[in-house]
Amino acid sequence: MKDAKKESTERPPKKKDETRRLAGGCCCTRLPGKGSQERMRQSLYEKYASEDAVVENLRDAGCSSSQIECFLDWQEEERTADQLSMLSEHRKQLLDNVHREEKRIDCLDYLVYQIERTCREPDDTEKKTTEADDDEQI
Repeated sequence: MKDAKKESTERPPKKKDETRRLAGGCCCTRLPGKGSQERMRQSLYEKYASEDAVVENLRDAGCSSSQIECFLDWQEEERTADQLSMLSEHRKQLLDNVHREEKRIDCLDYLVYQIERTCREPDDTEKKTTEADDDEQI
């Protein structure tokens, strides 16, 4: 039963010398499998339950297909530093997007404030004029 589950979570075997050029200038080369790579990969998959779970997490984080492929290739090649660097860069880009959107919201809020202030000013002017007229009559 475990063997059937294991087969369903693994990607189909690739040629050892296969090289993929993916969007974004990333070029990942698959290396022959090694025992230590398999242990490391299994360690990651045990933590995340399966390769599918890792892929789903990366998709949910907004990673592109090419980023996901590189991440998986780097996992097989034990290039953890590259994986962490890619995740860090993606996080930075997401945070930059958040800041850009916050600035846009601030611009809209300021415009709303200006419009509301402009709408209130004629009322304030009328009140001041009426109050001044009342003061003169006294």
